[in-house]
Amino acid sequence: MNYFDMKDKEYLTSLVDIISLAIAKFIVAKTKITANQVTIFGFVVFIPCVLLALARGEYLYNLVALFFIGCYVVLDYVDGKVARMRNMASKYGAWLDASTDMFFYG
Repeated sequence: MNYFDMKDKEYLTSLVDIISLAIAKFIVAKTKITANQVTIFGFVVFIPCVLLALARGEYLYNLVALFFIGCYVVLDYVDGKVARMRNMASKYGAWLDASTDMFFYG
């Protein structure tokens, strides 16, 4: 059963893109954080969502896990934007991003 049609998916993708662009601009303008650091931080955010999802299955745990999943998805967009804005794309960064994505997206 498909709960979302393509229009809804485009809306969610656009929303994540807008939020991640604002965060990436802030990171580039105000910090020295690299794209790889964002990727690693995103993976660290991902770990609690797995633990919470597996914890007890209670409603509150599921809501908190959903929040962490949303944070991970936004950070997954942010790392690429930071790499492009700083012109710091690398093979290692691409590998790191793909490796952490495999844990989340399967």
